[in-house]
Amino acid sequence: MARRIALILIVAMLLSVAPAAIAQPSGVQIDLSPDFPGCVLVKHPGAQYGKVKAIIQKGDQRYTYDIRMTENPECLPLQMGDGEYIVRVMRNTTGNRYTEIARRVFTVKDLDEKELFLASVQNVAWKDSEELQKLAAELTESCETDAEKVEKIREYVVKNIKYDYVKASTVEAGYLPNLDQILADKKGICYDYAALFGGLLRSVGIPAKLVTGYVGARRVYHAWNEVYVEDNWVRYDVTREATGGSKVSESTTTYEIRYVF
Repeated sequence: MARRIALILIVAMLLSVAPAAIAQPSGVQIDLSPDFPGCVLVKHPGAQYGKVKAIIQKGDQRYTYDIRMTENPECLPLQMGDGEYIVRVMRNTTGNRYTEIARRVFTVKDLDEKELFLASVQNVAWKDSEELQKLAAELTESCETDAEKVEKIREYVVKNIKYDYVKASTVEAGYLPNLDQILADKKGICYDYAALFGGLLRSVGIPAKLVTGYVGARRVYHAWNEVYVEDNWVRYDVTREATGGSKVSESTTTYEIRYVF
């Protein structure tokens, strides 16, 4: 089960932001997000291109995303710190082979990390869910501090979302959390828990990272959150709590970060 979830969560293949434009075919979109600083918008160029991926690279670090053929472009973060980012759009040619069809280069400088982790991005797409935004507002309506908001939302997720063991054993590669579906089903895997918790927090103005990596001595692949509260990034593992475990602050379990969204 852990190996299957790892396949879903690990990226699969192989501010002042100044973009450097590079020629690209008609239909391909690679632009800065006007709504979320430090994010780029990438749109699938059309059915004739088949499977499409975006690779975002800075130095020797890179993230790879499946680009779906949807009405709106995918919003992807530039989360690897200041420096030069290369954003490449790749089309599938055969098997696992991809070829580049477009690219742009962006230089990121002095990006506010807290602002970046408020964004509605591909796997924490809170802006796409009116139900989520309404729920988060209702849960935090009487709260006076961010710490109170975090606690209200944490309590809701832990008490109302059940772990889906069937999904954990059958979920396929390329899976992305659908926040409306998670709320409707009231169940999910660790990726769903982290996306939902992060989305609820971001929608009420609290920066939250979705983190994936390895947990414990057995290095099980997992998803959790880091939340900016009281001037610090604090780790939360709502999946652990919902399945009967203790809070991270009360645990000696080790967490090894691999990817941050």
